[in-house]
Amino acid sequence: MGNDDLVAAGAFAIVGAGSLGLALAVALAASGQVVTVLGSTSSTAGLLAAGKVQLEGFLDLRAPVSGEAARPGHLCAVDDPARLPPVTGTIFTTKGHQLEAAVDQVVGAGPGILGDCWFAGLQNGVVKDDVLTGAFGPGRVLGAATVLNARRTEVARVIVGSLGMTYFGELGAPPSPRVTAACEAFGAAGVRPALVEPRSIRHDRRTGARVRARIRTAVRLRCGPRAARSPRLTCGTCPRCPPTSAMCCAATTRSSSPRSTWASSPCCCAA
Repeated sequence: MGNDDLVAAGAFAIVGAGSLGLALAVALAASGQVVTVLGSTSSTAGLLAAGKVQLEGFLDLRAPVSGEAARPGHLCAVDDPARLPPVTGTIFTTKGHQLEAAVDQVVGAGPGILGDCWFAGLQNGVVKDDVLTGAFGPGRVLGAATVLNARRTEVARVIVGSLGMTYFGELGAPPSPRVTAACEAFGAAGVRPALVEPRSIRHDRRTGARVRARIRTAVRLRCGPRAARSPRLTCGTCPRCPPTSAMCCAATTRSSSPRSTWASSPCCCAA
């Protein structure tokens, strides 16, 4: 598949081969998107040795992995940014403290790397937008945030605890066709997207933090401190969840703000 065909097909680059990056990469690839994952040398070697990535939980998907050129439904894993092909969008899923190094690595690969794509970061906070705009220019950066919950149990096995919502929007501008296209791609991948204004993205970040704090407090009061520290909350809506869980840790909570959307908590029945 040529470079122009990759962009036309809706190709994506995921920078970061952690639990979030792999969850998004597999979901996109399984929906027929062209996905290249840039990871560390050790992570990339582990993925290539495994030959596939398996998602379990709220997403039950798998995608084959190799170091060959990216193609639909297939993950290409690389540890050299110079091997990243032209794509429609590049999403940084590294930890916040690793973002600047990852951006420098991509920028250092050359001015033509990834083509004329947009960039977005899924780290907490809004400092990531400043880092990205400083490196690639404000016109090439989308605002983005996610509350998708995932944890990696093995190098190529990821448990998706909840889908939450994944938000895209322009920085200081109304939603654009590229934002709409990103939401459509993520929607086709089974990841719940939302097209919002930048203020909404920041607002829902704060709302999500308040929701999780309220849930932890309720769990501590009803079930004790040990339950509150558990990374897996219970939904109370299926036979595998304790009967009291519906009262002490509801799976969905809605803010009183008219801008907010449903925010899901991880459920033990997903694992």
